[in-house]
Amino acid sequence: MSSLNLNDLRIGLDASLQPPATTATEGSNPKLPEDILLMIFVIFTKDNFRNLKTTVRVNLFLYNQFSPRLYRFVSLCHYEVVECAQWVRGLANNRSTSDPESATALDRTRQRLLSLCQSIEYLTIKDKTVGILIAKITSSANDLFKNVRYLSLGKGFMRFLRKIDNHGKQVRQSREVVTTLGRHLRPKHLCIDTLRPYAKKNVKPPEIWKLEIMKKDWDLDSITFHNDSGLDKVLFSNVTNQTIFHSPESHKRGYRHFNPFHPIIFTLISSTGKRFDLYPSFIKIVHDEDNYQLLLSPELENNIEREHIHSVRDGRNERCVCCNRGY
Repeated sequence: MSSLNLNDLRIGLDASLQPPATTATEGSNPKLPEDILLMIFVIFTKDNFRNLKTTVRVNLFLYNQFSPRLYRFVSLCHYEVVECAQWVRGLANNRSTSDPESATALDRTRQRLLSLCQSIEYLTIKDKTVGILIAKITSSANDLFKNVRYLSLGKGFMRFLRKIDNHGKQVRQSREVVTTLGRHLRPKHLCIDTLRPYAKKNVKPPEIWKLEIMKKDWDLDSITFHNDSGLDKVLFSNVTNQTIFHSPESHKRGYRHFNPFHPIIFTLISSTGKRFDLYPSFIKIVHDEDNYQLLLSPELENNIEREHIHSVRDGRNERCVCCNRGY
């Protein structure tokens, strides 16, 4: 399913998207039985965002059935974020007007915005600017994204987390952002694109402990790592299901004397460098290596059963439950 952008959300605030109440009169009821009509449009809208947008405009019955699905997938990038911030802030702050009709229309728009945002289940934060905006919005309206169940962090946002905060600058830094997001979002699945762009990993890099801060109060069911480089694979604490899509060729960039005849050695390491309260019970590593070995770091060695680790050699049919991506 495609993701919505800012313009799609703005269109959703237009009351004309919802058919007028007259479409629900007896003369305009579907001629087909509703269950048959519903089956037809379920097939028509399956994995097709354009058809879904068309369906909600047919009549009130179909709107009520399919509009909750329309705004489940939202992805924002920095090109839209300034306009989005002004738009949301204007709706939130413009509360006084001398025209009762305008005031009523504004209230309806605010309520519709709340409804749309609370119907979002899949949220993608592509970069730093979007992360800062979402943190600001949620700190003042903490239930706006209360139904987000799948959270994706894009490459740009992960670059933001990799930077060490400069406490001398009077700006919102990454630790504050992840703390705010952790406080006000409650996803069940976390999707991470490019934990690190190069091979070496350990528990000291800031992006790893910042992710631990962000998720510490979450009850995550699963995490997926896309484009994961290097041979050290980080497992995060207290998440039972973790899938790692190893970036093809990444280890070759990280080792000058790479020998194709030697086995590739993947090592699972702890995100904290310490023991976990809860260890993963399902670990999947998707890669394209013929000759490889798998090791566990000392803090994981006696706490993770080997049968809980699954190696998938051909990942062409492997997909993330969140973004439907593979590598």
